[in-house]
Amino acid sequence: MKLFSAAQIREWDKYTIEHEPVLSIDLMERAGMACVEFIQEHLPSSPLIIFAGPGNNGGDGLAIARLLGQKGRDVSVFQLAGSALSADCSTNLGRLKSAGIACQTISTAKDIPAPPAANAIIIDALLGTGQSRPLEGLVKDVVEAVNTWNNVVVSIDLPTGLYADRSSAGNTAVLARYTLSFQVPKLCFFMPENEDYVGDWKIMDIGLSKAYYEQTAAVYELTEIEDIRKMIRPRRKFAHKGNFGTALLMGGTKGMMGAAILAARACLRSGAGKVISRIPACGLDQLQVAVPEA
Repeated sequence: MKLFSAAQIREWDKYTIEHEPVLSIDLMERAGMACVEFIQEHLPSSPLIIFAGPGNNGGDGLAIARLLGQKGRDVSVFQLAGSALSADCSTNLGRLKSAGIACQTISTAKDIPAPPAANAIIIDALLGTGQSRPLEGLVKDVVEAVNTWNNVVVSIDLPTGLYADRSSAGNTAVLARYTLSFQVPKLCFFMPENEDYVGDWKIMDIGLSKAYYEQTAAVYELTEIEDIRKMIRPRRKFAHKGNFGTALLMGGTKGMMGAAILAARACLRSGAGKVISRIPACGLDQLQVAVPEA
């Protein structure tokens, strides 16, 4: 699976809108519906508190709030003030109000709600993949407050405060239990310093253009089991070890034969017909006992 950069994902959205064709607000609705499906399945009965930013990530959060409210869920919505709303975020705010769901504005730190009940689920839809600098001001106040609560947090697309394509070490960011991301994983999910922030990540398919995915190169890729299956050739009924090549391994030293043994086992397991291990004489007994095939 290709791991696109944040810039490429924005281009992917744009390409899909131009070539499907589909409206950007409809893509946002797909994203909201996919997240709601996950929440309904895994977090079915708890009250929900949604924090929405002014951009498209916030628009996703408002769509999720409306869709959950229409399913009878107990939702409370808070939106950060201070920046102009994106067009799709504004549209979803209007839809939320038309559905009869109130949205409270957070203008100062005093507007941040008190710690909720322990069973409440927090939805983080403050900032998405466009984050490019450390959090500051009101959004940082909200994130720091949420991180002091002992509630399950679900981040939409990306935990607020994380950069999509590079390390966020030392930054303030939401500590999510789940991250529901769209179409492909983000590179930051694979950085060890982000483990506590990302939590368990899930990929939501929102139907972005397959043509863009196929024709666009990515610097990084995630190797999946399906990629490996394509490389495995069925073996003929009367094939033998001589048909599958010979591998030469060189390694080991006195008192440290473990790596040589593990490498020999791995080489045989990966499909080499024959494995020759060049080792010091002191390791012969260990290797022949552990891996007599070599």
